[in-house]
Amino acid sequence: MTPDQRDADLQLAIDGELRLLQTHTRRAPAEVDALLDPEFFEFGASGCRWSRPAILEMLASDSSEGGEVAVALNVEATRIGPGIVLVTYISENDERRCYRSSIWRRTATGWRVLFHQGTPIPSASPSLQPVTRHAVQLRESDQSCVAAARRACPDSILIGALSDVF
Repeated sequence: MTPDQRDADLQLAIDGELRLLQTHTRRAPAEVDALLDPEFFEFGASGCRWSRPAILEMLASDSSEGGEVAVALNVEATRIGPGIVLVTYISENDERRCYRSSIWRRTATGWRVLFHQGTPIPSASPSLQPVTRHAVQLRESDQSCVAAARRACPDSILIGALSDVF
């Protein structure tokens, strides 16, 4: 894989994430369906766990107006394995701010989001600083932790998807 292809992969994951913030995308079931991995799930900023069918149903019934659901700040993408990209950012919607993270994976049909999480930022938080990326080399002990987590939670989609990477 060339450096240009690696950069293109990161940009494709970011582009997909930003498309999911657009009202016109969210109102187009076929477009959302193409962006969500069949095994997609989300831990929402509300604290709820959302399944793919629940997200599709919720978006189909959304009657909000406007071009963007939220504004994305400090958008970063990091390759965390072959065909796996982590996208992180801060979302702003009215007065609400959240840390957001999504795991995208390359499939035969293109890049699709496998997992998303939103974590509210308390309004009393100090001003946010730009995020700095750090590369991590997995040690043998880290690999055994992933294996132990997979044994403890065999139904976990995330652990199942990432254990192949490690």
